[in-house]
Amino acid sequence: MDKEDLKKIVHYACQSEGMHKLKPNFWYWTGSECISVINLQKSNYSELFYVNIGTFICELDLSNMSPTIDQCHFVTRMEAANINGSSASSYFDLENSINDELRAAGIDQAIRKVAIPEMFRFNTKQGIVDKCAENIAFMNGVKIEAKRLLGLPIV
Repeated sequence: MDKEDLKKIVHYACQSEGMHKLKPNFWYWTGSECISVINLQKSNYSELFYVNIGTFICELDLSNMSPTIDQCHFVTRMEAANINGSSASSYFDLENSINDELRAAGIDQAIRKVAIPEMFRFNTKQGIVDKCAENIAFMNGVKIEAKRLLGLPIV
């Protein structure tokens, strides 16, 4: 499998879950308070791809209705999960020798069962607050202007 095949699988999984393609490697979903973004990022050092998940709080910038991951107010990566007996991230490492059909199924499931549900967990301002309360390390992924709006400590 090559990187274009991987991108197609991610695209179809995101599209079938109601997301729209924004740019190459960017898909978004618009909620009532926030815009959620899934971004596929290639490692600079290997053939590994990361799945970044971002939340853009519309109230903080009403003029930007198509944010990129670096413009999001909260950013994290797809959490590790076990899919078909393997780590979800292993399917996104094209240097791993995995059968193409198994890899395609693993990528599809990782997006549908891990990345998108995780994205929906913090597609609201309260969802971001709850995520940070659940694990303080997620505070590192929240921009200062969002922390102020949400009443989170600025550390």
